[in-house]
Amino acid sequence: MSYLKSEQTIKECALVKNDYCFLGMIDGMDLRAKEVKYHESCHRGYVKRPVEGTEQHNFENSSTSVKAAYNEAFQHICCYIETKIIQAGHVKRMTMLHNRYLQFMSEQYPDNYNPGSTVQKMKAKLIAHFV
Repeated sequence: MSYLKSEQTIKECALVKNDYCFLGMIDGMDLRAKEVKYHESCHRGYVKRPVEGTEQHNFENSSTSVKAAYNEAFQHICCYIETKIIQAGHVKRMTMLHNRYLQFMSEQYPDNYNPGSTVQKMKAKLIAHFV
């Protein structure tokens, strides 16, 4: 496949997928002039079109539901902080808040539970939320 055809295919697929984040990075850009490099397997996976009659995993919907699950868990922690820490004046450790977050995820969304999430990441999100 020629480079020009490849660039056109990538941009068309981004439009079809409504991948506005990616489109924002490449729109109006000459990818060849910018010497954009990509993994062949990533390119194939991105531009692959679904085969008629086969069931396709809808990544966009699953990604949205995962984000919603994490947002709900984060909101759960924010509500806890507002009522128990800010209003009631209790003191809690970040590790305790993180454990509560993990417990919520494991009980409410076991498919999205990630025991590898870090206290530091949650702390950064909380600072951004409350400051």
